[in-house]
Amino acid sequence: MENKTKIDQLYECLNNDLLYENYSELTENTGDLTEGLALQYVSLAETIRDRELLFVKRLTKVASHRLKNHPDSILEKLFSFNIDGAEMCGLRDYSEEGIPEGNCMVIKGHFFSHAGTDAYHIYQRQDHDLGWAQRSYDANSRASSSLADLRPLESARTSFFAAEMARKLYYATNNSIWLKKAKRGYISALNGDVAGSGGLEDDLIERANNALRYIGKKRQGNRGNGGRSGRYNRRRRVDKRKRKINLD
Repeated sequence: MENKTKIDQLYECLNNDLLYENYSELTENTGDLTEGLALQYVSLAETIRDRELLFVKRLTKVASHRLKNHPDSILEKLFSFNIDGAEMCGLRDYSEEGIPEGNCMVIKGHFFSHAGTDAYHIYQRQDHDLGWAQRSYDANSRASSSLADLRPLESARTSFFAAEMARKLYYATNNSIWLKKAKRGYISALNGDVAGSGGLEDDLIERANNALRYIGKKRQGNRGNGGRSGRYNRRRRVDKRKRKINLD
């Protein structure tokens, strides 16, 4: 009961504009306080499903501003809460809370994307634990699917990161299934970049094309029959219009 009382007190304090004020970045006036309270909440709470969807979104976002500073236990809890948040998006209609269906799908994609980032940091810290590598792949892949129709450029980026994790899993396991998933992810990223009109970063395009050339050579070597290289060289359009992309 004491623990629940503390969690409820933290909820009331955070939900009184602190999370909203510090959502995009930690502010000079209340940033440290808000982050500290958010991390206390994450540490103490066993579930996030008893709260409103927007509270979950704001809490996990604020608690992730300085993600690299947090211990593994917090990262694991944030991963869990982000997955829970994504699953909450499909449980009911949130329009009564001011969240249209399309926005809910975008929020779902962002939850999965942040879960993928959480899992990636844990993978790096825990001696390249393959379980966390697969969780990062799965979360980014699900983010890409959720964002495909409404945020094609964001979908392309998460598809790229899913492909990167699939390629790491191939290196670690030598399982050709991961090589196929990596190829599919890179191609999806490049195709999504075309649809997104804003454009992937040049270095991501270069890395995707280099990876696809490697995959083509690897599969050609495995077949030993002089098959296609698998190269997929999406050219950068002349028009490099800049768009402000919201990746929250």
